Amino acid sequence: MLKGVGLTLNKVQGIGVGLGPGSWTGIRVGVTVGKMLAYASEKPLCGVPSLEALAWSARDHSLPVYAVISVGVGDAVYAARYNVKNDEMSRVGDYFIGDIKGLAALITEPCVLVGTGAASYTEKITGESGIKIKAIEANPGGAAVAFLAARRLARGESDDALSLTPLYLKESTAKVFVNKYKP
Repeated sequence: MLKGVGLTLNKVQGIGVGLGPGSWTGIRVGVTVGKMLAYASEKPLCGVPSLEALAWSARDHSLPVYAVISVGVGDAVYAARYNVKNDEMSRVGDYFIGDIKGLAALITEPCVLVGTGAASYTEKITGESGIKIKAIEANPGGAAVAFLAARRLARGESDDALSLTPLYLKESTAKVFVNKYKP
């Protein structure tokens, strides 16, 4: 990729990597590659949660932003609420893991819902609550990860390349089975 745009790793100021939540294998591979590149090149590394990168695509709205990613089972989702003020975004509260009905119970005011499937989630949530919600269909993108990582680097922030881990919000299916049948 660098060669395609006429750059070398030496010209890169730092490495940004999406931490998840998301596909177990995809996140693990992406974080590992980012860590290896950062460690080998002695470049700073910044991890960015996928929900934050997703919320960044709704940064132009003054309403609270709920970033939502499907867990892949039924209508279960990962979600987080973000407030945007003066072009700065901050997560409010803990990450949410549950179904749309549970997320609807948390949404108590007009907001922006961003993510793949945001329109269908919005229909379900407004049906439960009647609250006005703007839906934005989006995926967490590499450009948002790069931008948010660059902001952290500009503030002198980075993560340790050896200890950075993916953001897993639930156990893997394999681990659930191992723990279930453990003597």
